[in-house]
Amino acid sequence: MGTFVRHFKALNKKNWINYKRTPLGNCVELCCPIVLCLVLFSIKLRIPYTVFTNMDFSMLNHGLYPVIKQNREGEYKVTLQSLMEQVDVLNGFMTVGSP
Repeated sequence: MGTFVRHFKALNKKNWINYKRTPLGNCVELCCPIVLCLVLFSIKLRIPYTVFTNMDFSMLNHGLYPVIKQNREGEYKVTLQSLMEQVDVLNGFMTVGSP
């Protein structure tokens, strides 16, 4: 434990000497993160964005594969009607500004 304390004191002494020696470096060290945050924030403000309030993605419960439905005989088939319903649902979600 004594070695740790001696090394820690020596490191702090060295850092204090370097801090006193390079005031411009200290200013840069403190100002760079602030300037970088301001630049990134200004870039974020300039990027246009669109809010989609009328889109409920929870209704889109399947992927881009055909919807298979069971008919009255118990067989699973892909019908043209189910494909067209899927196209309509996907177009509604992918079209910007859709009602």
